[in-house]
Amino acid sequence: RRALAQTFFALFMDQGTGKTAVAITTLVSRFREQGIHRVVVFAPNNLLYNWTLEIKEWAGLPQDQIKVLRLKGKGKQNWINQLNDFLKYDYELRPLDELKGLGLGTKKKDIVNDHRAPLMILLLNYEKARILEPQLRKMKIQALVVDESQRIKSRNAQVSKAIYRLTRKCSTRLLMSGTPVGKGYEDLFMQYKVMNPDIFGDDYRDFEHRYIRKGGYMGKEVVGYHNLNELKDTVAKTSYRVEID
Repeated sequence: RRALAQTFFALFMDQGTGKTAVAITTLVSRFREQGIHRVVVFAPNNLLYNWTLEIKEWAGLPQDQIKVLRLKGKGKQNWINQLNDFLKYDYELRPLDELKGLGLGTKKKDIVNDHRAPLMILLLNYEKARILEPQLRKMKIQALVVDESQRIKSRNAQVSKAIYRLTRKCSTRLLMSGTPVGKGYEDLFMQYKVMNPDIFGDDYRDFEHRYIRKGGYMGKEVVGYHNLNELKDTVAKTSYRVEID
């Protein structure tokens, strides 16, 4: 209920507490009620197969209403070919001449309305955000899920920047992590910038000034924090936390 009530939300739930099931059922609800159907899930390589299993268990949609792609094999061109074939499920993304050639009509708007796209879930590891960024733009992503979102905590990493650029026009964005904060609260900044930069801003210097105390060598080391009650209250309002115990 909370994830559906906010278009930008975080599931800070420990492993084994059901966050993937929550994410999937949230995506299905948005598909049924709002027509949001172009979804990209970024996750570590070792979790992508598990996503395919969880989708089968929790989506609850007929086979013709859901399509899932996990890129197979090696080679950029091979991945691009698989992605291009996948995007053909959505007639909105196909040229009108191509649709006419299929005998579907002469007006694209009518064709799209008559042939509702299935829920299309693309499962990718983080690195492919950087490698396939131009091709992913063609998908016009509507919903983003970042699993193990602490992996994008580095605001200077090319992968984090690519995911940020790709998903600015998404209707909904969802973070998933059992350990969103590792070394310190500064880990939250880039995760939240990807999810919704309106919460903590899009300039790290503002976040740093508001919440972080610097000192140590040349005054560049994190030595403490301030306004923590405010920060924690903001996180509590925009996330759901479940600990395994």
